[in-house]
Amino acid sequence: MATEAPTLITLARETPTQPVKEGVVKRVVADTPTLSVTEYFWEKDHETVGDHAHDWDTANFIVSGTFEVKIGGRTETLRPGDSYTIPKGTARSMKALEAGSYILVMSRGHSHD
Repeated sequence: MATEAPTLITLARETPTQPVKEGVVKRVVADTPTLSVTEYFWEKDHETVGDHAHDWDTANFIVSGTFEVKIGGRTETLRPGDSYTIPKGTARSMKALEAGSYILVMSRGHSHD
């Protein structure tokens, strides 16, 4: 008989948000040895401090609100259902045009703050 892997279920109603910095809180959705999935909630007008880049690939999925994202010289307004991938080392900046949230997915071994 095969051994079943445990099912890991995260219930939003039972998972408190954690402060990140002024204007941003997060909810950890999945946190395993190989994967990190976190939902970030931004207040209106919060923005990254200039362009910044990471040493790993990330993918973001917009859940709610509207965000202006600048990647590689391209600026787009993203809404719920839109997503973008940021290859490692690629600078980006982001601003919440209205309050909203996005899901950040990345490989494990990196901070998601």
